[in-house]
Amino acid sequence: MSNMQNNIILLLLIVGHLLGDYYFQSDDLVTKKKNQCKFVIYHGLIYCACILLLLLPIFSIKVIVAFLIVSISHFLIDLVKMKINNYSKKNKFISWIKRNVFCLDQALHMAIIIIIAFYYAINYTIALNHIGKFILQTYNSFSSYSPIKVLSLTIILLIIGKPTNIIIREMNKKESAKEEGDEAKNDNVKAGRLIGILERMLIVILLIVGQYTAIGLVFAAKSLTRFDKISKDSKFAEYYLIGTLLSILIAIVTFLLFKGYLIAVK
Repeated sequence: MSNMQNNIILLLLIVGHLLGDYYFQSDDLVTKKKNQCKFVIYHGLIYCACILLLLLPIFSIKVIVAFLIVSISHFLIDLVKMKINNYSKKNKFISWIKRNVFCLDQALHMAIIIIIAFYYAINYTIALNHIGKFILQTYNSFSSYSPIKVLSLTIILLIIGKPTNIIIREMNKKESAKEEGDEAKNDNVKAGRLIGILERMLIVILLIVGQYTAIGLVFAAKSLTRFDKISKDSKFAEYYLIGTLLSILIAIVTFLLFKGYLIAVK
């Protein structure tokens, strides 16, 4: 088994992290765990379940250590994040701390996953257990595509969805419509997020088929629909430009990071 194939633990941990930290964590839970430890524990249990479920096909005595390190470290980091968020409310650096703690929080989570995964890839041969072999046999009966490719594409699609919307929101430092109490604006925000996801999916498809120049047309088409508001509202224009460029950048960088798995593995 090659190093790339052996890094299946990396792909599985990333999928588990994305599901546990984004898709199975509601906005309501995010708000509640900023102030109360019991909701941090609740989120930690959901996260553990996601990681365990993804590692199930390769779960063994060796993999238990990786599972425990990733799960416990995630809980501890979130606990520290809660303490920092509570402290920031008593100071004047709320927005600065909130934005940078989010980035640092995600960087630490991913750093731990990458270090653990590459340690296992170098020192151990990751083998499928009975459950994993059954899943693989079932999968092979329906598809001829490499599971590594499918996992890689799954990661790309998961990243360019909800996580990217959250990253753009945090980096843009703009209050949500829900906080403003405007239902119409809330609907517009939801529509904007959906448009962003579709935009990034289209960009990834264009990258896969090698139509790189067509990405500029996506940007141009999106800008035309907002031209009137962009020309009249300078603050919105700045917000729109930062959000759009971040959206495109994340889509391209994510594709490039996993391009090797999509192309090299047969």
